[in-house]
Amino acid sequence: MSSEAPRTAIVTCMDARLDAFQFFDPFSEVVHVIRTAGGRVTGDAMRGLAASCAMGTERVIVMHHTDCAMAKHSDEQIRQLLPSGPQPEIEFLTIGDPLEALTRDFHAVRSSTLLPEGIEVQAMMFDLETGEASEVEIADSVGDLGEMRRDYRRAALDEGWLAATWLEQFTLWFDEARASEEIVEPNAMVVATAGADARPSARTVLLKALDERGFVFNTNLRSRKGREAGENPWGCAVFPWHPVERQAIAGGRLERVDPAESDAYFASRPYGAKISAHVSPQSQPIESRAQLEQRHAELEARYPPDGEVPRPEHWGGLRLVPETVEFWQGRPNRLHDRLRFRREGEGWLVERLAP
Repeated sequence: MSSEAPRTAIVTCMDARLDAFQFFDPFSEVVHVIRTAGGRVTGDAMRGLAASCAMGTERVIVMHHTDCAMAKHSDEQIRQLLPSGPQPEIEFLTIGDPLEALTRDFHAVRSSTLLPEGIEVQAMMFDLETGEASEVEIADSVGDLGEMRRDYRRAALDEGWLAATWLEQFTLWFDEARASEEIVEPNAMVVATAGADARPSARTVLLKALDERGFVFNTNLRSRKGREAGENPWGCAVFPWHPVERQAIAGGRLERVDPAESDAYFASRPYGAKISAHVSPQSQPIESRAQLEQRHAELEARYPPDGEVPRPEHWGGLRLVPETVEFWQGRPNRLHDRLRFRREGEGWLVERLAP
């Protein structure tokens, strides 16, 4: 047992029936990470924060549900409610499914470098119906991969609900993904290519333009994906919107974007990103990171921030011109909804695919 001030406190918004010190005891060698099925803020969270300040805690993790009142307040507003004097670093984590969030937070807290050695971390689930907290076993090994699964029940997808075109439907889903607080980068897509040797490769890139012609991303055209697109101009892009149980999957030909379009986008990039486009021989082996940083400094001297940074000739946009665009909606028991727009002649067909 130690009476020293803890370096990390875990504060959870939960039902008022659970006292704050039941889940965080500063003089115990156990840190409880607790989740609830409810989501309304009460005095517990603020008492926990206030107690952490009084004990000189350096860092506080406040975990709340998306529908919790705590989520509607800014960091500044919450700090105004705390006692005067030195205040800890406060990190706010928004959560969704309690068990999923509990699992994530359990591993995050247990692996934290701020957690003192010898501290046991227990995962607890608080039942708002009974007012009781019970320990939850969390798997900590890849040996349990076969048991990792979740059922999808968030929504459905029916032919009668589809927009008239793939572009309209994609825009609708993209806007919903963008509005979700759970999706950090809705324009992130996994692009797969293969060269003349038919060996596939894949990587995550960012969608930077979209219209009826297709999906545009930008890259070093000497990179692996750039070379493969030149050798074998076919590719596939997957938008993995897992938190909303959706995917959009586009397949088709890859073509270079008009240089004028690439110039316009390159001019809009932040200064540092423009310099990096010149610095990095993307996908090629390099001696060290120091080599990159030295080259970056040299080019910053050549192209100062108040001047123009030209677009490298080997850097530009690639457009995936879709032949198919599939909209995948997770459903219970793995009987997912899959509706695909497929190009046929001058028009498009809509077909349902088996899950």
